[in-house]
Amino acid sequence: MNAKKLWAICLLLVALQLNAQNSQHQTVNATMEKTTLIENNKKVIDHFFVALETQDFEKLKEIFTDKSKQINIYIPSGFPKSFDGVDEIYQQYSGLPAKFGQMKFPRTIYATEDPNLFFVVFTGDNHPLETSWYEKIAKEFNFSESSFVRFSEKKQTYVIRSFTAGGVEIRGAGHNLLGVVCELLMTGDPVFSRMGDRPFVIMKDREVYFEANMSGKLPVVGLRQSRASLGKMVPIQPLAEGLEVSPSAFHNELLPQVVATEVAHLIVPLIDMNALHSLTANKKILLQLSNEWGFQGVYCYALSPTASTWHQPGSSIHWWVLMKTLPPAARQAHWPASCTTTA
Repeated sequence: MNAKKLWAICLLLVALQLNAQNSQHQTVNATMEKTTLIENNKKVIDHFFVALETQDFEKLKEIFTDKSKQINIYIPSGFPKSFDGVDEIYQQYSGLPAKFGQMKFPRTIYATEDPNLFFVVFTGDNHPLETSWYEKIAKEFNFSESSFVRFSEKKQTYVIRSFTAGGVEIRGAGHNLLGVVCELLMTGDPVFSRMGDRPFVIMKDREVYFEANMSGKLPVVGLRQSRASLGKMVPIQPLAEGLEVSPSAFHNELLPQVVATEVAHLIVPLIDMNALHSLTANKKILLQLSNEWGFQGVYCYALSPTASTWHQPGSSIHWWVLMKTLPPAARQAHWPASCTTTA
């Protein structure tokens, strides 16, 4: 990995003793109100980070004096425990461009009761991974979708991006986002409880609102998905060969059809539960069909005997799912639908 292309990450917790060269920052005026002093000292701290980000290291000589001291906490073996005086501080930072092409410190500066004592939280909010890295990691995992989650200080919620192993980015409220939201809720994260009756996450750059019922052992989550777009009908005969079942296993009235919300999948209605559980994936044929008809996964379903309508709550609709990007050991699964999305 080329260090020139890396954003610098702050690996040291730095305690800065505020000692400015001029009297405005060096001496506390007894008549200066506390709030004014806090704001002035915040500016000094911010100027320090601006100097690093702009590589204008001469500004460090205006911020620090010979009595200044930078204390380095949690340092690796052999690293100095402190930099004493403006010359040592200047020498340390002015040499960083040889290792880093650019430095960014997304930050929030917090004051304490002591107007001369502050702490800085490095949020990383403005610098998620580059898209190419998400794609490479998703390809390495080789799952149907890999979701990446980070907390945004600016938005005060989670930002999610999901990619298939083939590098296609998934948007909107699919099962990948549903899984992320359920996981966050199950950890007891307080972020959503602070949002009131309209909790939301951000899928790449779009807010996605959801409803959650936490009264049971597991969360029941509802997401609003993009309206489905109906695509081409897929012939039964080649699909029967791909699923290694008789054409009589397919539903009498409904035909297999490509349906897209965020990503196109093939939705296959079967005649009953026995047909559903008899499926076997012929990988070669299904991959050929997916490329020919433009779908990512195969979703086969059948109604249970007790179901009177497709939208009956609970486990009335049973699914068999094949995603062409899954590793061989996990290419097929039989599972009752336990979560639903709303059109």
